[in-house]
Amino acid sequence: MLAIGFAALLSSCAGSEGKAREMADHAAFEEAQGNIPNATKLYQRVVEKYPDTEAAAEARARLSELSSETES
Repeated sequence: MLAIGFAALLSSCAGSEGKAREMADHAAFEEAQGNIPNATKLYQRVVEKYPDTEAAAEARARLSELSSETES
């Protein structure tokens, strides 16, 4: 029973990372196209919906970078 729960948890985490990665990739595309407002919204959504993923860590870094660029 415990093994089934653990497998479900791992599957859920993998699914979250995949969804977060997809959204972060979309944000990166928008950023590359010069659509910074939309990219920012997407990066923020990654952080809010999937805070414990690698994609969220990368999104936080991009948000920080974009914030620094707009302050200059």
